[in-house]
Amino acid sequence: MIDNKDFIIDQTIIDIELCNLAATMMKYATEEARLRLQVETLEEQIKKHEADIDSYIRTTKKEEKPTEARIKGLIVTNERRQELVSELLDRQFEHNQMRWAVNALQAKRDCLVALAYRDRQLAKSDGWNKY
Repeated sequence: MIDNKDFIIDQTIIDIELCNLAATMMKYATEEARLRLQVETLEEQIKKHEADIDSYIRTTKKEEKPTEARIKGLIVTNERRQELVSELLDRQFEHNQMRWAVNALQAKRDCLVALAYRDRQLAKSDGWNKY
């Protein structure tokens, strides 16, 4: 997923780095969006599963009339819900990593632009660049 080489700046090829950066940023932004969608989907699955459990308890335990606390306890300890929550936490972690990777690439872009500007200014002051 995340390749540390994508975040390194090779100052000997700043122009190439700048040209390739857009494709790299797009790759990470697409992955970040995919992970965000997975997180949102899992959140909805958990809500639906909790509602299904709640409904089942209320319709099958009419003679006992369980308390709200008991219903909540049964929902929270449900094995499938716990699996979904665990998967959600994993996806949230991956999503956060990818979001920070996108932020790091934006910082890399800013550094590359600054380095390119600096190199251009140095070249002008040396007189060898006729642009």
